[in-house]
Amino acid sequence: MIWILRFSLTAFVVTAPAVPVWAQTPTPRVWLAPLGAEAGPGAGMISEKFDEAARSELRKQRHVELRGDPASTGAASTSGQDVRVDQAENLRTAAKAAFARNDFETALTQLRGALVLYEEAIASVNKLQAVLETLGYLGACSLALGYDDEAKDYFQRVLAIMPDAAPLDEYPAETAALFEKLKLQQAKKKKGSVVIKTVPSGAEIRVDGVDKGLSPATVTDLSRGEHYIQATHAEAGLGGLKVEIKGAKPEVVELTLSTTIGPAPAKPVDPALIREVAALVAQGKFGLPFREKATEVAALTLARCLVVGNVQPQGNGFVLDAYVYDVEQKQTAALDQVRFRADLSSVAVQAAGFARTVEGACGKFPFDKIIVGGVVARVAPAPVVTPPLVVEPEPAPVVVAKPKAQRVRLPPAQTLDDEGLSLEDDDGEPWHKAWWLWAAAGAVVIGGTATAGYLLLQDGAQRDTVDGKVTW
Repeated sequence: MIWILRFSLTAFVVTAPAVPVWAQTPTPRVWLAPLGAEAGPGAGMISEKFDEAARSELRKQRHVELRGDPASTGAASTSGQDVRVDQAENLRTAAKAAFARNDFETALTQLRGALVLYEEAIASVNKLQAVLETLGYLGACSLALGYDDEAKDYFQRVLAIMPDAAPLDEYPAETAALFEKLKLQQAKKKKGSVVIKTVPSGAEIRVDGVDKGLSPATVTDLSRGEHYIQATHAEAGLGGLKVEIKGAKPEVVELTLSTTIGPAPAKPVDPALIREVAALVAQGKFGLPFREKATEVAALTLARCLVVGNVQPQGNGFVLDAYVYDVEQKQTAALDQVRFRADLSSVAVQAAGFARTVEGACGKFPFDKIIVGGVVARVAPAPVVTPPLVVEPEPAPVVVAKPKAQRVRLPPAQTLDDEGLSLEDDDGEPWHKAWWLWAAAGAVVIGGTATAGYLLLQDGAQRDTVDGKVTW
């Protein structure tokens, strides 16, 4: 018989309402410690009233499960099956809507939460096809987001349970090719077997949703990988688990059946342990000792969130300082301070608001209110990145190049010859007989005579003689 997975892989966007944050993860389990009170008139009584009102309001909240509470609604739904199955169904439905609108991140978160709930309540899961569909959608979402290794793991888990599964026609070519490739690899793997025992024996056994007779039973020809085993007994109740077939050697499992439906009931917490926790809270000490005590309480109550608080008088009223410890985060956060008066109406109103605050904090842990040593440590603002100081070098001094020296050729210096300075002209005639000398002397005589005559004429016309003297 060939099994075909039918996933709604659509390429178009379907309009769907936004999925609230509550539907994205399994319902958190909360344990509320008895509220403490400081010394003061009426503080002890008012803290008890507030504690009672807060528990009543927490039971009404749809998105938290109050643990360790004798008045809890129980672990079975109205249909009689495990409440975790109903929660997983709601998550799977919301995830399919997110997948249809291509919101793969939201769908992946919701599908992971649904798978956790399905596997916790596997004994009560009537239709294993819902688990397989969840695995298939997980593979498709992972591949769409680029998580190739996770996608292969989810598809291999589907093929281990249903080796003849076929990819959908709506798969993209890449997804279909990956699925077919993994299918061929799965067919080549060796088979394994499992031996199933139950307490008591004689229970009806189903492996991967297929009947395998009564326990003890040996089931062979199982593909390597993870498989789901369920057991049902008319009187002893139910049992179930997930087993991994690793090799040729048979795996041996033993189931203890129980008539209890739903999560294991919380174990009572030792009052001495509660007092130790209350003392640390009153002192504002939330370090390692507090975390160790809180972890002990969580192991007993199976709670993920532990809420503690202390009531003290303030003015004409009272104030509640409360804190939430997340076991997974291993951190404690401060809740908003609650102020109320010493009357029942004020207590009821503020207790309802406190329950909503707890619901919101456990649904989305308030990382901005993490406390260390009793001091609320807000998230530090992002550091301002100061650009590195760039020191620009001083400009190099400008060196003015000197003009290149030019060589000027000078006329050759005149030197005296061996004969000394000659007083004769070029013709060899003595200088005092040279014509040019006497021409110059004549010019001087003529100029002097003319000047003297002019001066005499200016002094008087009656003078008819001129005296002149030429000095050599």
